[in-house]
Amino acid sequence: MALLSFGYIIYLQVTRQADFEQIEVSFYNSVKRIEGLSDEAIRTHFENVEHYTGKVLKAFGEDTREQLEQTHAKLLDIDTTQQALSYQLQELQRANAQQADEIKKRDAIIERKTRQIQRLKNAV
Repeated sequence: MALLSFGYIIYLQVTRQADFEQIEVSFYNSVKRIEGLSDEAIRTHFENVEHYTGKVLKAFGEDTREQLEQTHAKLLDIDTTQQALSYQLQELQRANAQQADEIKKRDAIIERKTRQIQRLKNAV
């Protein structure tokens, strides 16, 4: 019986060892397969990130260019309006200067007439 038990233990040891080796090989194959899938997933992820980042940057560049063109057009409008206002201000200043000269001339005439009237009053 002891011999039979010893034989059975050796049989179990050998079969268990073979099962363990098969499990170990299966485990390493699974790890390699998962590692390959992981590498592929990482590569795909970064390719997608690169692709979509490029799309976003292109759209951002187009939006930025459009906004810059709109801003430039508004600045040109502001510049044109500012030049027109500057011209109008110069015209107003010129008209003011002419009016001030006219007022001085009238004041001089009024002063002369006032002196003439004063002399005539004094003469009478």
